[in-house]
Amino acid sequence: MNREVFIGIELGSTRIKSVAVDFCGNVLAKGVSEWENRLTDGEWTYTESDIKQGIARSFAALKRDYSHKYGEKLVSASAMGISAMMHGYLAVDEHGKMLSKFLTWRNTVTGSEAEELTRLFRFNVPERWSVAHLYRMIKKRAKHLEKLHKVTTLAGWVHCLLTGKHVVGVCEASGIFPVDGFAYDAEKAFLFDNLINRFGYSFKTTEVFPSISEAGVFAGTLTEEGAELLDPTGEFKAGVPLCAPEGDAATGMVAANAVKAGTGNVSAGTSVFSMTVLDKPIGGIHREIDFVSTPEGLPVAMVHCNNGTGDFDDFVGMIRESLSLFGVGTDKDELYSRLLAAAKDADADVGGIVEYGLLSGESILGTVRGKPVSVRPPDTELKLKNVLRSKLYSVFAVLRIGHELLDTLRVKCSRMTAHGGYFKSETGLQIASDALKIPVYAYPGAGEGGAWGMALLALYAAKYSGSSLGDFLTDKIFAANFIPSVAYPTEEGSKGFDNYMAGYKSYLPYIKSIVAKDVLSR
Repeated sequence: MNREVFIGIELGSTRIKSVAVDFCGNVLAKGVSEWENRLTDGEWTYTESDIKQGIARSFAALKRDYSHKYGEKLVSASAMGISAMMHGYLAVDEHGKMLSKFLTWRNTVTGSEAEELTRLFRFNVPERWSVAHLYRMIKKRAKHLEKLHKVTTLAGWVHCLLTGKHVVGVCEASGIFPVDGFAYDAEKAFLFDNLINRFGYSFKTTEVFPSISEAGVFAGTLTEEGAELLDPTGEFKAGVPLCAPEGDAATGMVAANAVKAGTGNVSAGTSVFSMTVLDKPIGGIHREIDFVSTPEGLPVAMVHCNNGTGDFDDFVGMIRESLSLFGVGTDKDELYSRLLAAAKDADADVGGIVEYGLLSGESILGTVRGKPVSVRPPDTELKLKNVLRSKLYSVFAVLRIGHELLDTLRVKCSRMTAHGGYFKSETGLQIASDALKIPVYAYPGAGEGGAWGMALLALYAAKYSGSSLGDFLTDKIFAANFIPSVAYPTEEGSKGFDNYMAGYKSYLPYIKSIVAKDVLSR
């Protein structure tokens, strides 16, 4: 094996994807393993075996694809990195053993804790953040805290399994606890330490969370145990350097070439979020907006929505099942392509149909549990194309609400760059542009998402860390190799989405009352 290979692995909500790229960032091979989160005792989780087996399956698929294309085995790499869905709660003991159920970002069970910490820090702490989950465990006096060594994220834990090092990148860290530069905010850490001392716990914020690393710095080496976890066949060898692990927000920024001030990106998958890179922090507390960091430490205004394409995916699955009743087999990608094309031709008002694809709680809306609901006037002529487009609109409805607040704060972005499978189609790209009312770009690698972004971070650490990450992406990756597609907002499309939002907002009190009754009944 003579060519240089750089590997990124991302554990997303529905897929674990491994991508190998060359010196120019071109994809050489990829492997995918699908998985699904579990709702266990009212909490969204993946088991330890889900995680370990899923990584091995994804990596095995990468190896097969590489071997098939190049006639040689993938036995090493020049560098690699791990990414995963941000936030959540993963507690481990001093040996790295999980002490409790892994809680994903999707859990909206820390409402009171997030509110308390927001008041204490005078800084928005979302329900997803690791510190909110830790505080909840402290208030419950959870038994596993007796053996607690570290609270980390999924990416941080997998990185530790592979290298033995508890470390995360600065963007990932900024979704664990507020950061100041490349360290946890000292003033807020002091406040949190004093708070938990009242409950009889003496561990320190700066010690219980992983250490922080910036982009371009290696943060460990693949151990023999780590290599065996990745590749039980023993063909892939230990010794590969790993850059700091990052969450899907960071890898999304990288995959969209949106790490410089004034740039922005939007991602649509199981969750939907946008990130606008700022030249300076925004003052005040805004519960709809998260303040995180780029991999280089610049401030970012993030609008995060827990619910994305999941309800649409479920609907497509039902259509596929319906076709099977008639003996019609369908390729999944082809089915998506045809349905997205049908949605493009929907009526301007989508027949008055409004969809709330709330599979889980949605913090921006103030709902603590999921409750998918479809609303339509009784005289609506139910058409498949209108239902499809309404569900696609709903993917961006909550994000639009967050962006309306950004507008009032005069946070502007002249364009957004998109990534994720939603944007493989012209329909998805156009809806995003009409919803946000700005041009939305998508590079050819948009569908590869965060795994590709993580591979680029590994490449950057190995070869280009002397330059800024933004210059590396612009000059070495995107300018030379990729021509984007672009959708501009249209008058008809923007007006159609505005009308949809008027209906969406008008029914919200009703939707919230349904969810509230559901919570009370439990």
